[in-house]
Amino acid sequence: MEQLNLTTSLFGIASVVVFLAAYVLAVLEETTHMRKSKPVMLAAGLIWAMIGICYAGQGLSDVAHEKAAHIIE
Repeated sequence: MEQLNLTTSLFGIASVVVFLAAYVLAVLEETTHMRKSKPVMLAAGLIWAMIGICYAGQGLSDVAHEKAAHIIE
């Protein structure tokens, strides 16, 4: 099964930025008056969407689907 190395790609860097933003919002829960789960779930969805877009762009949609299905199981 082919895997893409996204660590130095735009999608990889954007994923880290999204994760850090969600982490900061979770830490600032008292200040923002927002539950920790909201930014974390949004970040998870955005990161999975970016991974899916990247894999689909490389013609590997089936690989991304298999990995997502494995995590959901």
